[in-house]
Amino acid sequence: MFADLRAVVRYDPGQPVSQLIAENADCRVVLFSLEPGQAVPPHVSTSTVVMAVLEGNGRLSVGEEDHEAGPGGIAACPPFVPHGMAAAPGSRFVVLAVIAPRP
Repeated sequence: MFADLRAVVRYDPGQPVSQLIAENADCRVVLFSLEPGQAVPPHVSTSTVVMAVLEGNGRLSVGEEDHEAGPGGIAACPPFVPHGMAAAPGSRFVVLAVIAPRP
């Protein structure tokens, strides 16, 4: 499986966009695209979630910690720990999340 993520990024001024990029028995790969100021509120998963920033600036949250993040920033969240993301004002934010095992 191959995907050119630059070709599939899309934005919605009303809400963050999440797109399923790949899925198999072992993991799920999801692309999140946020307009400036948009956020995916903290939530929990039964799986480990690794979030990698591809474009823009914003925050990645893992548990009680918030990390300012730009391209190349990465955060790993253990199962059952709240995690989320938010785009900085004035910056679109693209995050690739790998979720394993697949929920």
